[in-house]
Amino acid sequence: PNHYSIVTGMYAEHHGIVGNSFWDPQRNAEFSLSDTNALRDASWYRGEPIWTTAEKQGVVSASYFWPASEALIGGVKPSITKAYDPRVPNDARVDSVLVWLALPDANRPHLIMLYFSDVDHAGHTAGPLSPQVDTAAWNADAALGRLVDGIGRLAPQVRD
Repeated sequence: PNHYSIVTGMYAEHHGIVGNSFWDPQRNAEFSLSDTNALRDASWYRGEPIWTTAEKQGVVSASYFWPASEALIGGVKPSITKAYDPRVPNDARVDSVLVWLALPDANRPHLIMLYFSDVDHAGHTAGPLSPQVDTAAWNADAALGRLVDGIGRLAPQVRD
């Protein structure tokens, strides 16, 4: 639910995604992040995510594994979307984003949502105070550092 709160600015009770999986008695249906059909069904999502707002204003947006970005919300998806695949390592995610940032201005996303799943996964499987979460946080930090370094090497018109 936090991922959708981040992109809408809404609390879970207002945007409708109240857990990674939950039962909706009004629909008589279950939502689950592991269900691709539910993830892509815009009727689960209330509120307008930032990429929808950006795209409506002519701003190219991109999402690398951000929850809800595969759904056509308000008739809009990010211009560039990667369907979630937990097997893709952080380095490959960073490399893709750096390629996007090097695109010509008309095609370059000016809003990019990038999800590193390590910490989230470790927290759910081993607990929030586990050594696995510490390791995952270090790995995510290293990936973010690599992204920042890569942005620093881009041409000034891209990075500034």
